Amino acid sequence: MKKITETQSRRDFDLRVWGLVWLIALNSLACGLLGGRGGPPVITESMSAQWYQQNAVIMIDYLNTMPPNRIGQKLPGILLSDGDRWLAGDTYLGIPEDLPEGVNVRMIEEDSNRTAYIWLDKDAAPLPLEPCKDGPQRGIRARRAGGGPYTWRTLRADHGLVYTICPPPNWRLPKPSGEEVHSKNSPKTVLASSRSARPVR
Repeated sequence: MKKITETQSRRDFDLRVWGLVWLIALNSLACGLLGGRGGPPVITESMSAQWYQQNAVIMIDYLNTMPPNRIGQKLPGILLSDGDRWLAGDTYLGIPEDLPEGVNVRMIEEDSNRTAYIWLDKDAAPLPLEPCKDGPQRGIRARRAGGGPYTWRTLRADHGLVYTICPPPNWRLPKPSGEEVHSKNSPKTVLASSRSARPVR
């Protein structure tokens, strides 16, 4: 009888532990959707895998063809499948200097907030991503373009296009000028993070 009671107690304890784990996981998910700001969760069409598949190539091609003379200027944006004109009105800041081979980055500014869009060439080495220390994406390394979740610690070429609002501090930007500042990396990928709520960053 005593053995049965001990077994039941252990099961009850395990159930309580797993219940706590699930509560923590759900809370983390909610915070990710909320951007850490509270209020009802914001889920948009651009967060879906289907939306990403329809628009990933369009977004990468647009980022990859930004000319050096656009640095410091507002962007006209590009029309996506949901009717949103992605990046319209945002400022193009250029390509960080001294990037690892095969790493493609375009820096964009929206309302004084900087966003780095990142994708890798197919032969590039994986790129470690650090979580943001504060701000709306605190604890989040990156998001898939469009605002969808991205859970990998290291970016690989087949992961596609992601964005982060806390790019590494050593990614130095070129100063606006007429000089050639385009990336030395050739566009080898066709796949590769959204503007939230409009979350197509």
